[in-house]
Amino acid sequence: MLARIPADVSKRIILSLCAAALMGAACTTLPVATVTYGQGTQFIPSVADNLDNVGLGSAVAIDKDGVPYVSYLGFTEAPKKDAIPIPRPLLNPGVPAVLITSVKSSVWTRGAAAVAQPAVAGIVWPYTPATVKQLSGILPSNTNGTDIVIGADGAPHAVWTGPDGVWETDAGAAGAPTVASQVFAVNPGLSQAGPLGRPSIALDAAGVPWVAFATTTSGVGNVDVATPGKHGWDVTTVATFTLCGGCAQPGATQVLETPDGLEVAYVDPSAGVMVAHQPPAGTAPGAPWLTDTVAAKVAGVGLDAAIAKDGTTYLSYYTGKGTVELASGTSGAWSTAKVAAVTDPDPGAAGNAVWTTGAAVDDTGAVSVTWYDDATRSVMLASGASATALAPVQTPGTLGGTNPALGVSPDGSTTFLSWYDVSTTSLLVGVLGSANGVEIAAPSPTPTAVAVQPTVAACTSSGTTLKISALNVAFDKNCLAATAGKPFKIVFDNKDAGIPHNVSVYDGTTALYPPETPQAGPSVVTYNVPALNAGTYKFQCDVHPTTMFGTFIVAK
Repeated sequence: MLARIPADVSKRIILSLCAAALMGAACTTLPVATVTYGQGTQFIPSVADNLDNVGLGSAVAIDKDGVPYVSYLGFTEAPKKDAIPIPRPLLNPGVPAVLITSVKSSVWTRGAAAVAQPAVAGIVWPYTPATVKQLSGILPSNTNGTDIVIGADGAPHAVWTGPDGVWETDAGAAGAPTVASQVFAVNPGLSQAGPLGRPSIALDAAGVPWVAFATTTSGVGNVDVATPGKHGWDVTTVATFTLCGGCAQPGATQVLETPDGLEVAYVDPSAGVMVAHQPPAGTAPGAPWLTDTVAAKVAGVGLDAAIAKDGTTYLSYYTGKGTVELASGTSGAWSTAKVAAVTDPDPGAAGNAVWTTGAAVDDTGAVSVTWYDDATRSVMLASGASATALAPVQTPGTLGGTNPALGVSPDGSTTFLSWYDVSTTSLLVGVLGSANGVEIAAPSPTPTAVAVQPTVAACTSSGTTLKISALNVAFDKNCLAATAGKPFKIVFDNKDAGIPHNVSVYDGTTALYPPETPQAGPSVVTYNVPALNAGTYKFQCDVHPTTMFGTFIVAK
């Protein structure tokens, strides 16, 4: 379904477009440096999906044209006490589901890879999702993330774990139904996701899908890869490990197509971060996969991987020693570099799904890493020309975000960062790139108003304390005024329950003071604004800039 089609009158179906300054130092121990990443000049966060409880376990894939696709899990959200349940529009795939969203030419397309219930007759959901009845039993507690890859034909392939095992979907030609199949079965079903690690998917040179995942039974772990065979999926165990007391359950695995064949990155709790390599062509059938130790005696929580055009593999993870680390190399030759100092996740604690990292590399070899930072309760990002030259990038709007994932366009011009917002149970996607080159979706449904500098309205200064409120996604004033050369306060009363708003003052596209973080209503906040020079400016809500704006006059 396209974002240009009105889907519901519910207040929750308001998609945001927030613009903010990009460069500077993040709250880590990384060196402060000027980041030059393609033409990156802005980080723009946007709410990609906010119906029900959506966004957990997200993954990002970029097609050959630089278009991002995000896979994520969607769950039914129980209404709060005394609240009226919000109906899900027929044009939106129902939940529970494995959802897919993408943005191109400033339009969001929201569909699914698989749904528990098929669409109503006459309704066609994007990506023609497969119907997998077993999805009706998924919960945040018994699922363990998704992964997605885009084929040369532009078709998405997705994978996820549920209480009954690992599933994969192959999208067919445009309009053709997606086909779902169970890669690995768990019987009896799982009440908690722990014994089945987060899966990953890659396509080999012939476009054949390969799925990797880890499992444990009675303390013994297997790292498996699976590919379609004559009678279902052929599963091969490429490595084994033993769980230790207090160690985490199986972590994520990452399968990659390299110039030398497939490799699978995984975590051995007693050894560290490992990589298993597919036997060379011509090796006798059944030959064991060869393994490398990438980083010894590290926790490896949140493992993610990316492959560079020259065949270099990059692995990001929490070390369990107070740092996020980035490893890079090829078979038998690995090096590691510290990315940031962090609070360590507790390997044995529940809820470690929030502790994900993400790695991405463009065709020039420039690298980006993302991670969840527990000290600031936000998502962090660093990028640079190499693994040892990373510098922090500010990510405004990620406060309260967890579970990040990352992708970068082949030419390096645009980075896409997805995360789960805990307070709103929504999927957010941030775009880092040129202010002139970033394509990001407008609010949905797209309003008819045009975001231009508002005409000068007639209002005069009301002293050093200005008051404004928001209700029904609209300000109660279209003009505010202050006295030049004097600091002032803006008292903002957001009366829209559950909808985030803020008030920012701009000179053209430049914020005259750091924009305040949007707060969901009902809430009253006071902004302390420094003295401004005389002139005519504009004010706006950064979440709804095309519909909530006005004139800001500063006079002598």
